[in-house]
Amino acid sequence: MDGVDELLTLLTAWKRDTNFAQDDVYGGHGQRCENPQSYVEPLVSLRRSLEESKRCMKALDRVRQDLGKTIRALRRRCMPLILHDGIRRMPDELLAHILEMGHASANWDESEFSLTASHVSHRLRHVALHTPVLWSRLSIAGPLDRIRAFISRSGHANLEVDLLFWHHLNVSQQTAFFNVVGPVSRRWSSITHLSDPRVPAITSAGVSELPNLRHLSCCYMDLTMPWTMPLLTSIQGYDCRCTPQMSHVSQLTSIHLRFVEQCMDIIVLSETFHAMRSMRDLSLKLCGCTNQTSSSRAAALPERHSFNMDTLEIYVEGFTLDAVVGQLYSALSYLAPSMMVISLQHASEDMALLHDTDGLVFPYGSTIRLLIKQPLNTFRLLEELSRVYDIVRSVYLVAPEPSFSVRSPPYLWMAGSSLRHLRIEKARLFPEDDVKILAKAFLSPNNDDRSRSLEFVSCETLSEDFFMELQDEVGDGLKWW
Repeated sequence: MDGVDELLTLLTAWKRDTNFAQDDVYGGHGQRCENPQSYVEPLVSLRRSLEESKRCMKALDRVRQDLGKTIRALRRRCMPLILHDGIRRMPDELLAHILEMGHASANWDESEFSLTASHVSHRLRHVALHTPVLWSRLSIAGPLDRIRAFISRSGHANLEVDLLFWHHLNVSQQTAFFNVVGPVSRRWSSITHLSDPRVPAITSAGVSELPNLRHLSCCYMDLTMPWTMPLLTSIQGYDCRCTPQMSHVSQLTSIHLRFVEQCMDIIVLSETFHAMRSMRDLSLKLCGCTNQTSSSRAAALPERHSFNMDTLEIYVEGFTLDAVVGQLYSALSYLAPSMMVISLQHASEDMALLHDTDGLVFPYGSTIRLLIKQPLNTFRLLEELSRVYDIVRSVYLVAPEPSFSVRSPPYLWMAGSSLRHLRIEKARLFPEDDVKILAKAFLSPNNDDRSRSLEFVSCETLSEDFFMELQDEVGDGLKWW
Protein backbone atom coordinates (compact mmCIF):
# COMPACT_ATOMS: atom_id res chain seq x y z
CA MET A 1 0.00 0.00 0.00
CA ASP A 2 1.43 3.36 -1.01
CA GLY A 3 2.49 5.49 1.95
CA VAL A 4 2.84 2.67 4.49
CA ASP A 5 6.61 3.10 4.79
CA GLU A 6 6.26 6.83 5.43
CA LEU A 7 3.47 6.16 7.97
CA LEU A 8 5.63 3.64 9.86
CA THR A 9 8.51 6.11 9.90
CA LEU A 10 6.26 8.83 11.29
CA LEU A 11 4.83 6.52 13.96
CA THR A 12 8.36 5.50 14.94
CA ALA A 13 9.32 9.16 15.31
CA TRP A 14 6.28 9.80 17.51
CA LYS A 15 7.03 6.74 19.62
CA ARG A 16 10.65 7.77 20.06
CA ASP A 17 9.92 11.44 20.80
CA THR A 18 6.58 12.31 22.44
CA ASN A 19 7.36 16.00 21.85
CA PHE A 20 7.51 15.49 18.09
CA ALA A 21 6.07 18.80 16.79
CA GLN A 22 3.33 19.04 14.17
CA ASP A 23 5.54 21.13 11.88
CA ASP A 24 8.76 19.11 12.32
CA VAL A 25 10.52 17.96 9.19
CA TYR A 26 11.07 14.23 9.09
CA GLY A 27 12.64 11.93 6.55
CA GLY A 28 10.68 9.01 5.14
CA HIS A 29 11.85 5.99 3.19
CA GLY A 30 9.42 6.38 0.32
CA GLN A 31 9.82 8.20 -2.93
CA ARG A 32 11.35 11.62 -2.78
CA CYS A 33 9.69 14.82 -3.85
CA GLU A 34 11.02 15.94 -7.18
CA ASN A 35 12.86 19.25 -7.27
CA PRO A 36 12.59 20.50 -10.87
CA GLN A 37 12.81 24.14 -9.77
CA SER A 38 16.02 23.52 -7.80
CA TYR A 39 14.51 24.81 -4.57
CA VAL A 40 16.92 25.56 -1.76
CA GLU A 41 16.63 24.59 1.87
CA PRO A 42 14.49 24.66 3.89
CA LEU A 43 11.84 24.78 1.14
CA VAL A 44 12.91 21.52 -0.47
CA SER A 45 12.74 19.65 2.87
CA LEU A 46 9.41 21.19 3.75
CA ARG A 47 7.94 20.19 0.38
CA ARG A 48 9.29 16.67 0.81
CA SER A 49 7.75 16.42 4.29
CA LEU A 50 4.43 17.76 2.98
CA GLU A 51 4.26 15.11 0.24
CA GLU A 52 5.22 12.35 2.67
CA SER A 53 2.58 13.58 5.14
CA LYS A 54 -0.07 13.40 2.44
CA ARG A 55 0.90 9.82 1.62
CA CYS A 56 0.79 8.99 5.33
CA MET A 57 -2.71 10.43 5.60
CA LYS A 58 -3.86 8.45 2.55
CA ALA A 59 -2.48 5.22 4.01
CA LEU A 60 -4.00 6.02 7.41
CA ASP A 61 -7.42 6.62 5.81
CA ARG A 62 -7.23 3.23 4.11
CA VAL A 63 -6.24 1.52 7.37
CA ARG A 64 -9.05 3.33 9.21
CA GLN A 65 -11.55 2.24 6.56
CA ASP A 66 -10.48 -1.42 6.70
CA LEU A 67 -10.44 -1.46 10.50
CA GLY A 68 -13.87 0.15 10.54
CA LYS A 69 -15.31 -2.67 8.43
CA THR A 70 -13.70 -5.27 10.68
CA ILE A 71 -14.98 -3.61 13.86
CA ARG A 72 -18.54 -3.32 12.49
CA ALA A 73 -18.56 -6.99 11.46
CA LEU A 74 -17.26 -8.11 14.86
CA ARG A 75 -19.76 -5.89 16.64
CA ARG A 76 -22.66 -7.41 14.71
CA ARG A 77 -21.53 -10.89 15.74
CA CYS A 78 -20.81 -9.95 19.36
CA MET A 79 -23.90 -7.96 20.30
CA PRO A 80 -26.47 -10.81 20.41
CA LEU A 81 -24.05 -12.92 22.44
CA ILE A 82 -23.29 -10.03 24.80
CA LEU A 83 -27.01 -9.32 25.26
CA HIS A 84 -27.79 -12.97 26.00
CA ASP A 85 -24.89 -13.28 28.42
CA GLY A 86 -25.73 -10.00 30.13
CA ILE A 87 -29.36 -10.96 30.72
CA ARG A 88 -28.28 -14.36 32.05
CA ARG A 89 -25.95 -12.76 34.60
CA MET A 90 -28.30 -9.94 35.54
CA PRO A 91 -30.12 -10.11 38.92
CA ASP A 92 -33.92 -10.08 38.78
CA GLU A 93 -34.02 -6.71 40.57
CA LEU A 94 -31.92 -5.04 37.89
CA LEU A 95 -33.85 -6.74 35.08
CA ALA A 96 -37.09 -5.47 36.61
CA HIS A 97 -35.64 -1.95 36.67
CA ILE A 98 -34.77 -2.20 32.97
CA LEU A 99 -38.32 -3.35 32.17
CA GLU A 100 -39.66 -0.37 34.12
CA MET A 101 -37.49 1.96 32.04
CA GLY A 102 -38.79 0.37 28.83
CA HIS A 103 -42.34 0.73 30.07
CA ALA A 104 -41.81 4.41 30.92
CA SER A 105 -40.29 5.20 27.50
CA ALA A 106 -43.05 3.43 25.52
CA ASN A 107 -45.85 5.61 24.15
CA TRP A 108 -49.48 4.88 24.86
CA ASP A 109 -49.88 3.44 21.35
CA GLU A 110 -47.10 1.01 22.33
CA SER A 111 -48.91 -0.16 25.48
CA GLU A 112 -48.36 -3.80 24.47
CA PHE A 113 -44.86 -3.52 25.92
CA SER A 114 -45.78 -5.30 29.16
CA LEU A 115 -47.50 -8.16 27.37
CA THR A 116 -44.63 -8.53 24.89
CA ALA A 117 -42.01 -8.56 27.65
CA SER A 118 -43.92 -11.19 29.59
CA HIS A 119 -43.97 -13.56 26.58
CA VAL A 120 -40.23 -13.55 25.79
CA SER A 121 -39.15 -16.28 28.20
CA HIS A 122 -40.16 -17.97 31.44
CA ARG A 123 -37.72 -15.83 33.41
CA LEU A 124 -38.85 -12.53 31.87
CA ARG A 125 -42.47 -13.48 32.47
CA HIS A 126 -41.73 -14.21 36.12
CA VAL A 127 -39.95 -10.86 36.51
CA ALA A 128 -42.65 -8.94 34.61
CA LEU A 129 -45.51 -10.43 36.63
CA HIS A 130 -43.76 -9.33 39.82
CA THR A 131 -43.15 -5.76 38.58
CA PRO A 132 -46.42 -3.90 39.33
CA VAL A 133 -45.66 -0.71 37.39
CA LEU A 134 -45.66 -2.66 34.10
CA TRP A 135 -49.40 -3.21 34.49
CA SER A 136 -50.37 0.31 35.53
CA ARG A 137 -51.67 1.62 32.18
CA LEU A 138 -55.41 1.20 31.70
CA SER A 139 -56.80 2.08 28.27
CA ILE A 140 -60.52 2.44 27.62
CA ALA A 141 -59.92 0.63 24.32
CA GLY A 142 -58.70 -2.55 26.05
CA PRO A 143 -60.86 -5.62 26.73
CA LEU A 144 -62.38 -5.60 30.21
CA ASP A 145 -60.78 -8.93 31.10
CA ARG A 146 -57.35 -7.51 30.29
CA ILE A 147 -58.06 -4.35 32.33
CA ARG A 148 -59.07 -6.47 35.34
CA ALA A 149 -55.89 -8.54 34.95
CA PHE A 150 -53.76 -5.39 34.75
CA ILE A 151 -55.37 -3.97 37.90
CA SER A 152 -54.77 -7.25 39.73
CA ARG A 153 -51.09 -7.39 38.67
CA SER A 154 -50.46 -3.70 39.40
CA GLY A 155 -50.59 -4.23 43.17
CA HIS A 156 -50.56 -0.80 44.83
CA ALA A 157 -48.82 1.03 41.95
CA ASN A 158 -50.13 4.33 40.62
CA LEU A 159 -52.51 3.91 37.67
CA GLU A 160 -52.54 5.81 34.37
CA VAL A 161 -55.97 6.04 32.71
CA ASP A 162 -56.22 6.72 28.98
CA LEU A 163 -59.47 7.75 27.25
CA LEU A 164 -58.17 8.14 23.69
CA PHE A 165 -60.67 5.80 21.96
CA TRP A 166 -63.69 7.01 23.91
CA HIS A 167 -65.63 7.78 20.72
CA HIS A 168 -65.20 4.19 19.50
CA LEU A 169 -67.35 2.87 22.35
CA ASN A 170 -71.08 3.10 23.02
CA VAL A 171 -72.49 4.35 26.31
CA SER A 172 -72.78 0.90 27.87
CA GLN A 173 -69.15 0.08 27.06
CA GLN A 174 -68.01 3.39 28.53
CA THR A 175 -70.02 2.72 31.68
CA ALA A 176 -68.59 -0.79 31.96
CA PHE A 177 -65.04 0.59 31.75
CA PHE A 178 -65.62 3.06 34.59
CA ASN A 179 -67.35 0.40 36.67
CA VAL A 180 -64.06 -1.54 36.52
CA VAL A 181 -61.57 1.31 37.01
CA GLY A 182 -63.75 3.55 39.21
CA PRO A 183 -63.26 1.55 42.43
CA VAL A 184 -59.46 2.12 42.18
CA SER A 185 -59.74 5.83 41.33
CA ARG A 186 -57.80 6.75 44.48
CA ARG A 187 -54.76 5.23 42.76
CA TRP A 188 -55.15 7.19 39.53
CA SER A 189 -52.03 9.28 38.97
CA SER A 190 -52.84 10.56 35.47
CA ILE A 191 -55.73 10.90 33.04
CA THR A 192 -55.00 11.42 29.35
CA HIS A 193 -57.26 12.53 26.49
CA LEU A 194 -59.84 14.01 28.82
CA SER A 195 -62.55 16.25 27.31
CA ASP A 196 -65.80 17.92 28.41
CA PRO A 197 -68.18 14.98 27.56
CA ARG A 198 -66.02 12.58 29.55
CA VAL A 199 -66.04 14.53 32.81
CA PRO A 200 -69.75 13.83 33.64
CA ALA A 201 -69.27 10.15 32.79
CA ILE A 202 -66.42 9.88 35.27
CA THR A 203 -68.37 11.80 37.93
CA SER A 204 -71.47 9.65 37.43
CA ALA A 205 -69.34 6.56 38.13
CA GLY A 206 -68.91 7.86 41.67
CA VAL A 207 -65.50 9.44 41.14
CA SER A 208 -65.25 12.78 42.95
CA GLU A 209 -61.95 12.55 44.82
CA LEU A 210 -58.66 11.84 43.10
CA PRO A 211 -56.17 12.12 45.97
CA ASN A 212 -53.24 10.73 43.96
CA LEU A 213 -53.81 12.46 40.60
CA ARG A 214 -50.75 14.41 39.45
CA HIS A 215 -51.20 14.87 35.69
CA LEU A 216 -54.07 15.73 33.34
CA SER A 217 -53.97 15.71 29.54
CA CYS A 218 -57.04 17.51 28.16
CA CYS A 219 -58.46 18.61 24.82
CA TYR A 220 -61.26 20.99 23.79
CA MET A 221 -62.52 21.67 27.30
CA ASP A 222 -62.74 24.12 30.17
CA LEU A 223 -59.99 23.33 32.65
CA THR A 224 -62.29 24.08 35.60
CA MET A 225 -63.18 20.59 36.89
CA PRO A 226 -65.35 19.40 39.79
CA TRP A 227 -62.96 16.91 41.38
CA THR A 228 -60.77 17.14 44.45
CA MET A 229 -57.16 16.80 43.27
CA PRO A 230 -54.76 17.90 46.04
CA LEU A 231 -51.63 16.58 44.25
CA LEU A 232 -52.36 17.86 40.74
CA THR A 233 -49.25 19.68 39.47
CA SER A 234 -49.15 19.07 35.72
CA ILE A 235 -51.60 19.93 32.94
CA GLN A 236 -51.29 19.40 29.20
CA GLY A 237 -54.03 21.12 27.20
CA TYR A 238 -54.98 21.13 23.52
CA ASP A 239 -57.26 24.05 22.61
CA CYS A 240 -58.46 24.30 26.21
CA ARG A 241 -60.08 27.31 27.90
CA CYS A 242 -57.76 28.73 30.54
CA THR A 243 -58.87 31.27 33.15
CA PRO A 244 -57.61 32.32 36.58
CA GLN A 245 -60.53 30.31 38.00
CA MET A 246 -59.32 27.00 36.53
CA SER A 247 -58.94 24.06 38.88
CA HIS A 248 -56.09 24.13 41.38
CA VAL A 249 -54.34 26.90 39.47
CA SER A 250 -52.07 27.91 42.34
CA GLN A 251 -50.57 24.43 42.78
CA LEU A 252 -49.67 23.77 39.13
CA THR A 253 -45.94 23.52 38.42
CA SER A 254 -45.87 22.24 34.82
CA ILE A 255 -48.18 23.63 32.11
CA HIS A 256 -48.11 22.66 28.42
CA LEU A 257 -50.72 24.35 26.22
CA ARG A 258 -51.30 24.17 22.46
CA PHE A 259 -53.65 26.52 20.56
CA VAL A 260 -54.58 25.86 16.92
CA GLU A 261 -56.39 28.55 14.90
CA GLN A 262 -57.67 30.18 18.07
CA CYS A 263 -58.72 33.78 18.59
CA MET A 264 -56.77 34.24 21.80
CA ASP A 265 -57.37 36.60 24.68
CA ILE A 266 -53.77 37.33 25.67
CA ILE A 267 -54.80 39.34 28.74
CA VAL A 268 -56.91 36.51 30.24
CA LEU A 269 -54.11 34.09 29.46
CA SER A 270 -51.65 36.43 31.15
CA GLU A 271 -53.85 36.70 34.25
CA THR A 272 -54.06 32.91 34.37
CA PHE A 273 -50.29 32.57 34.36
CA HIS A 274 -49.99 35.22 37.09
CA ALA A 275 -52.25 33.05 39.26
CA MET A 276 -49.92 30.06 38.85
CA ARG A 277 -47.71 30.95 41.79
CA SER A 278 -45.96 27.54 41.82
CA MET A 279 -45.18 27.40 38.09
CA ARG A 280 -41.76 25.98 37.20
CA ASP A 281 -42.21 24.93 33.55
CA LEU A 282 -44.37 26.54 30.87
CA SER A 283 -44.70 25.45 27.24
CA LEU A 284 -46.90 27.26 24.70
CA LYS A 285 -47.53 26.23 21.10
CA LEU A 286 -49.41 28.56 18.75
CA CYS A 287 -50.46 27.60 15.23
CA GLY A 288 -52.45 30.01 13.07
CA CYS A 289 -53.64 32.11 16.03
CA THR A 290 -55.08 35.63 16.15
CA ASN A 291 -55.73 37.98 19.07
CA GLN A 292 -59.14 39.12 20.28
CA THR A 293 -57.88 41.46 23.00
CA SER A 294 -59.23 44.99 22.67
CA SER A 295 -56.67 47.78 22.68
CA SER A 296 -58.66 49.48 25.47
CA ARG A 297 -57.88 46.67 27.90
CA ALA A 298 -54.61 46.41 29.72
CA ALA A 299 -53.22 43.87 32.13
CA ALA A 300 -51.28 44.82 35.23
CA LEU A 301 -47.88 43.27 34.62
CA PRO A 302 -45.48 42.34 37.42
CA GLU A 303 -41.95 43.67 37.32
CA ARG A 304 -39.88 42.45 34.38
CA HIS A 305 -38.00 39.17 35.10
CA SER A 306 -39.30 39.04 38.67
CA PHE A 307 -40.64 35.45 38.70
CA ASN A 308 -37.97 32.73 38.73
CA MET A 309 -38.75 29.43 37.00
CA ASP A 310 -36.95 26.52 35.32
CA THR A 311 -38.09 26.40 31.67
CA LEU A 312 -40.10 28.55 29.28
CA GLU A 313 -40.83 27.21 25.78
CA ILE A 314 -42.66 29.06 23.00
CA TYR A 315 -43.38 27.45 19.61
CA VAL A 316 -45.02 29.48 16.83
CA GLU A 317 -46.21 27.88 13.59
CA GLY A 318 -48.56 28.45 10.66
CA PHE A 319 -50.05 31.88 10.06
CA THR A 320 -49.93 33.13 13.63
CA LEU A 321 -49.89 36.93 13.57
CA ASP A 322 -46.71 38.74 14.57
CA ALA A 323 -48.84 40.98 16.80
CA VAL A 324 -49.95 37.93 18.80
CA VAL A 325 -46.34 36.87 19.35
CA GLY A 326 -45.24 40.36 20.42
CA GLN A 327 -48.14 40.71 22.86
CA LEU A 328 -47.45 37.26 24.25
CA TYR A 329 -43.82 38.25 24.84
CA SER A 330 -44.97 41.33 26.75
CA ALA A 331 -47.40 39.27 28.83
CA LEU A 332 -44.62 36.83 29.76
CA SER A 333 -41.86 39.38 30.29
CA TYR A 334 -42.16 39.04 34.08
CA LEU A 335 -40.83 35.46 33.87
CA ALA A 336 -37.15 34.74 34.56
CA PRO A 337 -36.49 31.19 33.33
CA SER A 338 -33.18 29.39 33.67
CA MET A 339 -33.70 27.99 30.17
CA MET A 340 -35.75 29.48 27.34
CA VAL A 341 -36.66 27.83 24.04
CA ILE A 342 -38.20 29.88 21.20
CA SER A 343 -39.16 28.27 17.89
CA LEU A 344 -40.41 30.64 15.18
CA GLN A 345 -41.52 28.56 12.20
CA HIS A 346 -44.48 30.70 11.16
CA ALA A 347 -44.98 32.95 8.12
CA SER A 348 -43.59 36.07 9.77
CA GLU A 349 -43.18 39.47 8.18
CA ASP A 350 -40.40 40.21 10.67
CA MET A 351 -36.94 38.85 9.87
CA ALA A 352 -36.54 37.79 13.50
CA LEU A 353 -39.46 38.37 15.83
CA LEU A 354 -37.63 38.40 19.16
CA HIS A 355 -38.86 41.67 20.71
CA ASP A 356 -41.96 42.50 22.73
CA THR A 357 -44.39 45.34 22.04
CA ASP A 358 -42.06 47.78 23.83
CA GLY A 359 -39.18 46.89 21.53
CA LEU A 360 -37.24 45.07 24.27
CA VAL A 361 -35.42 41.87 23.42
CA PHE A 362 -37.41 38.95 24.84
CA PRO A 363 -35.04 35.90 25.04
CA TYR A 364 -33.77 35.63 28.61
CA GLY A 365 -32.08 32.96 30.70
CA SER A 366 -28.83 31.22 31.45
CA THR A 367 -29.47 28.91 28.49
CA ILE A 368 -31.29 30.13 25.38
CA ARG A 369 -32.24 27.89 22.45
CA LEU A 370 -33.58 29.59 19.30
CA LEU A 371 -35.05 27.83 16.26
CA ILE A 372 -35.59 30.55 13.66
CA LYS A 373 -37.01 29.99 10.18
CA GLN A 374 -36.46 33.55 8.95
CA PRO A 375 -33.03 35.09 8.15
CA LEU A 376 -31.32 36.21 11.36
CA ASN A 377 -28.49 38.63 12.06
CA THR A 378 -26.45 36.59 14.54
CA PHE A 379 -24.09 39.37 15.58
CA ARG A 380 -26.93 41.77 16.26
CA LEU A 381 -28.79 39.19 18.37
CA LEU A 382 -25.71 38.26 20.42
CA GLU A 383 -24.83 41.92 20.92
CA GLU A 384 -28.32 42.71 22.23
CA LEU A 385 -28.33 39.73 24.58
CA SER A 386 -24.85 40.55 25.87
CA ARG A 387 -25.58 44.21 26.48
CA VAL A 388 -28.96 43.72 28.16
CA TYR A 389 -28.41 40.57 30.25
CA ASP A 390 -25.40 39.38 32.20
CA ILE A 391 -26.85 35.93 32.98
CA VAL A 392 -26.68 34.45 29.46
CA ARG A 393 -24.17 31.59 29.45
CA SER A 394 -25.20 29.35 26.53
CA VAL A 395 -26.95 30.08 23.23
CA TYR A 396 -28.05 27.30 20.87
CA LEU A 397 -29.05 28.67 17.47
CA VAL A 398 -30.83 26.58 14.84
CA ALA A 399 -31.25 28.97 11.93
CA PRO A 400 -31.01 27.99 8.24
CA GLU A 401 -29.94 31.49 7.19
CA PRO A 402 -27.91 33.32 9.84
CA SER A 403 -25.93 36.36 8.78
CA PHE A 404 -22.97 38.06 10.42
CA SER A 405 -23.16 41.63 9.19
CA VAL A 406 -21.22 43.71 11.69
CA ARG A 407 -22.99 46.77 13.10
CA SER A 408 -20.21 47.46 15.61
CA PRO A 409 -16.80 45.81 16.13
CA PRO A 410 -17.63 42.45 17.76
CA TYR A 411 -14.34 42.31 19.66
CA LEU A 412 -15.48 45.17 21.93
CA TRP A 413 -18.70 43.72 23.30
CA MET A 414 -17.79 40.03 23.03
CA ALA A 415 -14.72 40.46 25.22
CA GLY A 416 -16.86 41.34 28.25
CA SER A 417 -19.85 39.17 27.42
CA SER A 418 -21.10 36.60 29.93
CA LEU A 419 -21.70 34.17 27.04
CA ARG A 420 -19.51 31.09 27.34
CA HIS A 421 -20.98 28.58 24.92
CA LEU A 422 -22.39 29.21 21.44
CA ARG A 423 -23.70 26.47 19.14
CA ILE A 424 -24.93 27.02 15.58
CA GLU A 425 -26.84 24.14 13.99
CA LYS A 426 -28.05 23.29 10.47
CA ALA A 427 -27.05 26.66 9.07
CA ARG A 428 -26.03 27.62 5.55
CA LEU A 429 -22.95 29.62 6.50
CA PHE A 430 -21.41 31.83 3.82
CA PRO A 431 -19.05 33.50 3.21
CA GLU A 432 -16.25 31.91 5.19
CA ASP A 433 -14.79 35.29 6.18
CA ASP A 434 -17.90 36.06 8.27
CA VAL A 435 -17.50 32.80 10.17
CA LYS A 436 -13.86 33.66 10.81
CA ILE A 437 -14.89 37.04 12.23
CA LEU A 438 -17.29 35.32 14.64
CA ALA A 439 -14.78 32.68 15.72
CA LYS A 440 -11.91 35.12 16.22
CA ALA A 441 -14.09 37.55 18.14
CA PHE A 442 -15.70 34.92 20.38
CA LEU A 443 -12.55 32.87 20.97
CA SER A 444 -10.11 35.76 20.99
CA PRO A 445 -6.96 35.07 23.04
CA ASN A 446 -7.49 38.52 24.59
CA ASN A 447 -10.53 37.18 26.48
CA ASP A 448 -9.88 36.48 30.14
CA ASP A 449 -12.00 33.31 30.12
CA ARG A 450 -10.48 30.35 28.26
CA SER A 451 -13.55 28.14 28.86
CA ARG A 452 -15.48 29.49 25.88
CA SER A 453 -16.59 27.08 23.17
CA LEU A 454 -18.01 27.66 19.70
CA GLU A 455 -19.70 24.69 18.03
CA PHE A 456 -20.95 24.20 14.47
CA VAL A 457 -23.30 21.23 14.01
CA SER A 458 -24.41 19.95 10.58
CA CYS A 459 -23.27 23.13 8.81
CA GLU A 460 -22.55 21.41 5.50
CA THR A 461 -21.58 24.52 3.51
CA LEU A 462 -18.25 24.66 5.34
CA SER A 463 -15.56 22.06 4.75
CA GLU A 464 -13.58 20.01 7.23
CA ASP A 465 -10.38 21.65 6.01
CA PHE A 466 -11.81 25.11 6.70
CA PHE A 467 -12.65 24.20 10.31
CA MET A 468 -9.28 22.55 10.88
CA GLU A 469 -7.38 25.59 9.63
CA LEU A 470 -9.59 27.91 11.67
CA GLN A 471 -9.04 25.78 14.78
CA ASP A 472 -5.30 26.20 14.30
CA GLU A 473 -5.88 29.95 14.61
CA VAL A 474 -8.43 30.17 17.44
CA GLY A 475 -7.68 27.04 19.49
CA ASP A 476 -9.55 23.98 20.73
CA GLY A 477 -12.58 26.04 21.77
CA LEU A 478 -13.79 25.61 18.18
CA LYS A 479 -15.64 22.33 17.58
CA TRP A 480 -17.67 20.94 14.70
CA TRP A 481 -19.42 17.77 13.62
